Amino acid sequence: MNNLFKLLLVVAAGALAFLCYESIVTPIEFNEVRDAREKVIVERLIDIRRAETEYRNIKGDYTASFDTLINFIKNDKAVANLVYVIRLICTWLYVTAIQNFSYN
Repeated sequence: MNNLFKLLLVVAAGALAFLCYESIVTPIEFNEVRDAREKVIVERLIDIRRAETEYRNIKGDYTASFDTLINFIKNDKAVANLVYVIRLICTWLYVTAIQNFSYN
């Protein structure tokens, strides 16, 4: 009877030790998963912000829906890139003209 009681106490102590270990490890694993998910979400939000900015630069206003934004990215992206290149060229010409004007 005494040996059975000791065995039961050892098993109970092992179970309690396992529960303590799990109570410490579970939040750590949760935080790692949460951080990974947040990183993916932030990357997607940055992509959406870039697309909205491009849309605003071309159309003059932000989109009202994601469908419009997706359509813009799929179909009007070449136009957006062309407008961006034209703006860069115009900016370069403007800066060059100001520099030449300032030195004369």
